[in-house]
Amino acid sequence: MEFTGERYVPTEQGEIRHEHMHRYAWCVPLVADKDVLDIACGEGYGSAMLARRARTVKGVDVAQSTVAHARVAYGDIPGLEFQCGDAAQIPLDDNSVDVVVSFETIEHHDRHREMLSEIRRVLRPDGVLVISSPNRIVYTELAGHHNEFHVKELDFAEFDAVLKEQFGDINYFGQRLAVGSSIFTLQDDAPERTLDALTDTGSEVVERAASLADPVYFIAIAGELSGARKCLRPSVLFSEAEDLYTHHREVARWAVGLEAEVHRLRDLHGQVVADHKKAVTWAKESGKALDDLRTAHAKTVADHEKVSAWAQRLDVELLASRKRIDELTKAREETVAWASSLNRELNELREAHGRTVADHQKLGAWAQGLNAKLEEMHEIHAKTVADHEKASAWAQRLDA
Repeated sequence: MEFTGERYVPTEQGEIRHEHMHRYAWCVPLVADKDVLDIACGEGYGSAMLARRARTVKGVDVAQSTVAHARVAYGDIPGLEFQCGDAAQIPLDDNSVDVVVSFETIEHHDRHREMLSEIRRVLRPDGVLVISSPNRIVYTELAGHHNEFHVKELDFAEFDAVLKEQFGDINYFGQRLAVGSSIFTLQDDAPERTLDALTDTGSEVVERAASLADPVYFIAIAGELSGARKCLRPSVLFSEAEDLYTHHREVARWAVGLEAEVHRLRDLHGQVVADHKKAVTWAKESGKALDDLRTAHAKTVADHEKVSAWAQRLDVELLASRKRIDELTKAREETVAWASSLNRELNELREAHGRTVADHQKLGAWAQGLNAKLEEMHEIHAKTVADHEKASAWAQRLDA
C-alpha cells in the first residue's frame, strides 16, 4: 500500500514510525482476551498487533480499498477481521466490544460528537476507550506545519470537553519523541524487561521517569479505568533497527554537502548575473539595431508600394501597347495583301502593254491611220505608267 500521508504504513521509518508503533504496542496489555474495535484502522498493522493478544479485533476504515488491502495483508491472523465503515456511524451492534482504539482519527473529520457517541454506544458498560489526538498548539501552530489531511485539530481543552460529554472518568497521557541515552547489556542471556528510569532536568539527573512538557499528541483513556490504570503506565520505545542520531549525523553530512553546493550555486549565480548584465547590454544594442531594421523595413515597404503602383501602371500601358501593336500588325497584313493584289494587276498590265507594243509594231503602217486613236492610247498609257510608278513606289515603301 502506497504511503500518501493520510494513513501510516509500516514501511515508513523515522519519527512517524516510532509514534504510531509505540501507541499500539503500549495498549496491547489492555486488550488481552478482550473484544476490540480499531476504528479508522488504516493499513491494518495496528489491528494485527492487537489481535495477537485480544480475543477478537474488528478493524474498521472508511476506505474500501484500504480495507481490501488489510484483508489480504493480515487475513490469516485468527480473530481479526476488517470491514468498511464510518467513524461517526460505526457498523457494530450496541454493547459489542470491550475496548475501542482510535489513534489519529478524530482530527480527520469534524463530526467529533457523533463519533464519540457511536463509540459510547458500541462499548460495553465496563468498556474502555483509548484515543489519541494531535495537540494543535504544538503539532501545527508552534511547528508552523499544516497537515492537508487534517480537518479539525483540537487543543487540550477542546479534546477534554468533547470526551467529557460521553465519559466521566478520563486519564490523560502525552506522547512525543525525546532525546535520551540508553545503557544496555551486551551479554547473550535474555534481555531485561525493566529499565531504571533516570531524568535529566537540565540542571541535574534524578531517579524518576521523565514527564515531558508540550506533548505533540494527547492520549486519553476513558471509561471504566480500574483495570486500565494497572495496564497502561508511562512507556518508552527504543528502536533496535534505526538510530535517529545516526540519521541526524547523516543529515548533518548532507547539510555540509549542501553548503558546498550553495557556494557553488552562489558562484554560478554571480556568473549568471554577469551574463545577464551582458545580455541586457546586448539586448539594448539589439533593440536599437532592431529599431533601425524596422525603419529600413518601413522604407522598403513604402518603396515596394511605390514600385508596385508603378509596375501596375506599366502593366496597363503594356496591355495598351500590345493591343495597338496587334491593331497595327493587322493593318499591315491587310496593306500587304492589297499591295500583292496591286502587283498582280501591274503584272497583267505589263503583259497587256507588251502585247500592245507587239501589235503596234505589226500594225505600224495601219496605225498611222489610227494616229489620233494611238495618241489617245498614248495618253492612257502614260497615265497608267504614272499610276503604276506611284503604286510601285508606295508598295516598295510598304514592303520596307
